[in-house]
Amino acid sequence: MAKDQELFEKALMYVKSHGYSKIRANAEGYDAPSTFRRQDEGGEIMAPDITAVKSKRKSYFEIALKDEDLDHNVSKWKLISSVANAQNGKLFLLAPHGHKAFAMRIVERHDIEAEVIAL
Repeated sequence: MAKDQELFEKALMYVKSHGYSKIRANAEGYDAPSTFRRQDEGGEIMAPDITAVKSKRKSYFEIALKDEDLDHNVSKWKLISSVANAQNGKLFLLAPHGHKAFAMRIVERHDIEAEVIAL
């Protein structure tokens, strides 16, 4: 399963329905979120799937899929979690049906500060 427009639409519906504003997304019709460069990983550039603001706090949203590159996901989620914490925000992993247990295992195994939500 790839991150397609349908998954982004579900994720964006979740974000909007929970009162977030200033939404940026790697989806059609939205401005792209800011990117981050990881210094210790050869300068790899990463961007969250979605960013949004609620109560003046910026939150980061990732669509969590188990069939994607595990090492890349772990690295990306750790980086975004660190950025979110530094900005007094939060990382949410939006897991489609069948992917939540995977996301929860990764978060626990790699000590990533994130909230896993069924999408």
